Amino acid sequence: MFEQLLSIGVSEDNTEVLNRKIRTSNLVALSTMIILTSFSPLFFYFLHPLDLMFFGLFYSSAILNFFLVKRRYYMQAFTTNIVMAYIYFFWGTMAYGWNVNLQFYLLVMCMIVVIFYDNKSVIKLFIAFSIIAFFGLLFLMKDWRGLIDIPAEFDTIKQNMGYANLFVLFVIISILIFFFKNQNLHYQERITEASKIIAEKNKEMLDSINYAQRIQSGLLPAKKELSKLFPDSFLYFRPKDIVSGDFYWFYKNADVTYIACGDCTGHGVPGALMSVLGINLLSDIVESAKATEPDEILNQLRNGIVRSLNKENTTGEYKDGMDISVIKVDAKNLTCSFAGANNSIYQISGGELTEYKATKQPVGFSPDPKPFSNNIIQLKPNDYIVLFTDGFADQFGGLTNKKYMYKSFKEFLKQVTSKPGIDIDHALHDEFTGWRANVEQIDDVCVVGIRV
Repeated sequence: MFEQLLSIGVSEDNTEVLNRKIRTSNLVALSTMIILTSFSPLFFYFLHPLDLMFFGLFYSSAILNFFLVKRRYYMQAFTTNIVMAYIYFFWGTMAYGWNVNLQFYLLVMCMIVVIFYDNKSVIKLFIAFSIIAFFGLLFLMKDWRGLIDIPAEFDTIKQNMGYANLFVLFVIISILIFFFKNQNLHYQERITEASKIIAEKNKEMLDSINYAQRIQSGLLPAKKELSKLFPDSFLYFRPKDIVSGDFYWFYKNADVTYIACGDCTGHGVPGALMSVLGINLLSDIVESAKATEPDEILNQLRNGIVRSLNKENTTGEYKDGMDISVIKVDAKNLTCSFAGANNSIYQISGGELTEYKATKQPVGFSPDPKPFSNNIIQLKPNDYIVLFTDGFADQFGGLTNKKYMYKSFKEFLKQVTSKPGIDIDHALHDEFTGWRANVEQIDDVCVVGIRV
């Protein structure tokens, strides 16, 4: 019965904090009814009109609390309890005098207010009011006998009422402490149970993502295969998360080699799914000879992505796609064809770096698509061609926590490619991790370089 009364208004739709407030409000209302009932013989014995009126008012307000929380008028119920409590303790002290000890309940109100209200200003106001009211009554009404004229022969009863109030106050504080201890244990059990569920779900998701990473790694060409084609090639691939929205791809066809480096929309799982689509489309386009030049490959790739992702979308609501650079290298004739979608490439020749700009549009849906342009680059022996995404240059770090920037990226590439015998893969790793230090990696990183 007691538990049912405390649970009136409690709902699974509410937050744990709100349900805790509701149960506390019900506890206060129930305690008020019990206290008033226990003192009712005295009220009706003296039959003072004001006393009887306040007895009925406070008893009704306690019942009103249950009605309000049942109807989900929670703040109205909380405020009713607070205001009526203040009135009751003031009235009791003024009616019966300081000796009945009702003024000590004002200090308990500090605890109740903190429970019911979240606004710090309101809490501070109530606490200040409680303390000022208590000490105000202490100095102004210490010898006050009360508005209700109780004969001197009943002073013993009045004194016993004071002791009884102190006892009830002790009981209320004990109940509150016990109540909150039980509530904390209950919530701790709920939190522990929820943590276990979250841990299990997290493990399931991580297992799925790790398996997805294995699939993505299987689709990405092996570094050693690139080294067979270009012995002095380098590759730095560092996903932000377990799986990556950046990808690289290459394909050998007769005397030419196709290489691509892409940055898909997003990172993590969404980006990884897009990268899988990109890799499959590139392989299909080149292997089936649907296109042989980089610009044609990008045009075909755009058509494939739009066709795959926007079957029901003719307005371009979804902006999924990728920034990508594609090159066709003829090492025998020392020529390189290049086309890019927002992704440039670098040629490093004789210590000088030349940047070849990409077409300013992504591979994906565009309201005004333009054909991608092809660039023919004449190579010299030992020239480097570098393809990359924006993850390296955009990484924050250093002493001032700023972006690495493309200027620094170019200078670093010129340095490492000019040093014979250097392991550029490790040099890229050391430079990136050294710059980033303890700063979170903000994006996937992919850098692919070959020397002809």
